[in-house]
Amino acid sequence: MISSKQIKAARALLDWTQSELADVSGLHLNAINKIENDTGEARLSSLSAIKAACENAGIKFRGQKGVELREDVFETIRIEGKEFLSRMIDDILISFQHKEDQLLCCNPDEKMFNSFDPAQAERYYSRMKHVGFNERVLTCAGYKAFAHHSENYRWLSPDILGKIAYTVYQDRVAFTNWNLRETLIIRNKPLSETFRGQFEFLWTNANRF
Repeated sequence: MISSKQIKAARALLDWTQSELADVSGLHLNAINKIENDTGEARLSSLSAIKAACENAGIKFRGQKGVELREDVFETIRIEGKEFLSRMIDDILISFQHKEDQLLCCNPDEKMFNSFDPAQAERYYSRMKHVGFNERVLTCAGYKAFAHHSENYRWLSPDILGKIAYTVYQDRVAFTNWNLRETLIIRNKPLSETFRGQFEFLWTNANRF
């Protein structure tokens, strides 16, 4: 299992505070502090949670000493079933820890995000407000049920939007099929940059409210 030195090195590479690591790993700040200072015996479950959170952010651990930040990640996660939205939101919220972070969404049916599971949508917006990260949404012309400020939304015609929603956040792109209730998340920096550029082009040419 990973060592306290590796955990501190991973935090440094990710520019995370102990508090941020606690948030993404689901542990108490006090537990993180004790583990990093080798105070007492760390639980295997706690170390596993820290390891998973760091790896999810792009860290690769090597043995008991090595730590590196991967740039060549290509990982796919398929989520389906009645909890697909909550699990996608989990992935988004884990990756967003700073107000400078931004989520870009091209969604032909934005009302589905808010109505499919209202409790999960509320959890997402509450966390967005708490962290302060920004969201911009391209959606179908005529939609006006804005979850927040209207300047965060722009309209496109249905033929441009297509039928599959995509969401760009950090080094990920999530493709969502609302009819099938499934999401495919692809984690790859070049791919996310490609879709981010595509979104910006569409945003520039979309209709303002």
